[in-house]
Amino acid sequence: TPTLDPAGQAAVLRALVRTRRSNAKPLILRTLDPSADVELRRAVSWGLAALNLSAETKPYPHDDLVAPLIDLLGDEDGVVRMNAAQALGRMGPHAAPAIDALVARLADPETYVAGHASVALANVGEPAYAPLDVALREGPRDASDDVVWVLRQLGGERARSILRRATEHDDALVRVRAAVGLHAMGDPAASALALLTPALEETEDVEVLLAALSGLGRLGREAAPARAAVVALQSHSHERVRRSATNVLSGLPDEAPR
Repeated sequence: TPTLDPAGQAAVLRALVRTRRSNAKPLILRTLDPSADVELRRAVSWGLAALNLSAETKPYPHDDLVAPLIDLLGDEDGVVRMNAAQALGRMGPHAAPAIDALVARLADPETYVAGHASVALANVGEPAYAPLDVALREGPRDASDDVVWVLRQLGGERARSILRRATEHDDALVRVRAAVGLHAMGDPAASALALLTPALEETEDVEVLLAALSGLGRLGREAAPARAAVVALQSHSHERVRRSATNVLSGLPDEAPR
C-alpha cells in the first residue's frame, strides 16, 4: 500500500481487518507511524481494536501489541486514544504493562477516552489496585470519579480500603466521590451522609456540591437527614446546583425522620 494516499491506505487496512485476512496484523504494525496522517492513524488504531484480542486465547498471541497501543494512548487525536484504550480493554490481564498509561488517560479531556480507559483497567484486574490507589491520593481531581468507578468494578476489601482512605483526602471532591463509591459497594447510608452533608454546608465549589447532591440522590429517602442543607442550595447562584437540589428534594420526605 505505499503508493496509496493516506485515505487509500486507511481503506485497505479497514477492509483487511473486516475480512480477517491473515496479513492484517502485520500490515497494521508496519503501517503504524505516529507522524502519519490522522485518518491513517485512526484506521491503524481501529484495526488493532477490531482484531480478535480475546484474553481467552491460549497461548496469547498479541502481547506484542501492548507497546504500540501504549504509544497510541499518547496520540494527539482523541479517536486514536479511544481506539487504543478499547483494544487494551479487550486484552484483559494481558494489558497489565499499560496500566500506568491507562491511569493517565482517566484524566483525558475527552470523556469517551477516559471511559474506555476505565473499562480496560477494570479488565486488567488485581494489578490495577496499587496504581489506582496512587491516582486517587495524588492524581488530578478530574480523574477521581473514574478511579472510584474502576475500584467499584474491581471490588473486594482492597478496593474498600483504598476508598476509605480517600474519605480523608484533602480535596473535598475526592472525599465525596469516595463516600459515594463506598455506599455503592454496600456501606451504610449513614456513613455517606456523614461526609456528603458537611460538603453541602462548607464549600462553594460547584463540582463538590454537584457530586454531593448526586450522591444524595442515589441515597433516595435515606438522604432525608440532609434535607435542610439541600433546601438551602435551592437559592444557590449556580443553576445546575439549584436544579440538582430540587431533584434530590423530589425524592425526600417532607421532614427528616425524628
